[in-house]
Amino acid sequence: MLGPHFNRYNRSVLFEGRPLSLFIENALHDPVEPAHDHDFMEVVLVLEGSAEHHSAQGVQTLGPGDVVVLRPGAWHAYLSCQALSIMNCCFGDDVFQQVLDFALRNPAMNHLLRVHPLSAERHGLVLGRIPLEMLNRCADQLRTLEAQLKERSEARPSRLVLHLLLILEEVAAHITTSSPQELPLPRRTSAAIARAVHLLEEDLTYDWSLAELAERLNLAPAYFVRVFKPATGLSPMAYLARLRAERAAELLIRTDLPVADIAARVGWPSPDHFARRFRQHFNVSASQYRARFTRTVNEPSGVDVPTSTL
Repeated sequence: MLGPHFNRYNRSVLFEGRPLSLFIENALHDPVEPAHDHDFMEVVLVLEGSAEHHSAQGVQTLGPGDVVVLRPGAWHAYLSCQALSIMNCCFGDDVFQQVLDFALRNPAMNHLLRVHPLSAERHGLVLGRIPLEMLNRCADQLRTLEAQLKERSEARPSRLVLHLLLILEEVAAHITTSSPQELPLPRRTSAAIARAVHLLEEDLTYDWSLAELAERLNLAPAYFVRVFKPATGLSPMAYLARLRAERAAELLIRTDLPVADIAARVGWPSPDHFARRFRQHFNVSASQYRARFTRTVNEPSGVDVPTSTL
């Protein structure tokens, strides 16, 4: 495994004892929050202060109004923090699936949470900015939602998720763009796509074919491709390849597993095939990727620092 600079925050700990796998926190980082990743989705609103944000995308300066969206497995760090105050909104599988299902019927949210993070150059992460008035409003709404969770509000979980969806919808509408021809999918079609995405993400090692996936959804393969690509930005098999590549990249950074073992774990058991596909996605070999980002993750600041919550 990697050294002390790289931490993983686990959903089993973060969401323990909660009615939903949803956690909201106002955190203060100063001077550093070391490199870490999560096995859950995270949306970060920068409320005050500044920091250098380090990730596989490089280094960006964060300030009030910035928004960071990270898919599970994407790593990042906050360095050179100057009284950085952020609002973390983290959600696990049960909430994440409901959010993604809704996103299929909302093009802006779909781009924010699914299409953009999975594009090759983003490495599971999206950066954007919202106006300060919207920032304060969304932060207040998130605080209210967290208070309901802590107080074990009598509100049904579905209503709490709806509250979260409304907040994310407002943020997505401002920081993403979608084609004017991109219309929300019919409910039946979006349910089939959500099912397909769930099948692929749950079992990357399975030898999926387009024909079998379409059959499980009771859809003709040609129709399935025609509706899947506008919703995800990729064809079904290209989406699967992207998931496998991102998972392989995560394992290369987080573990000392041999490349051949990682290839088998993501569903590309042939080392030659894995090498071709990985380079196709990241334009470097797996060994080069590991060397580059392991060095960045393990030595982001050149100093030893304590860890904090998120």
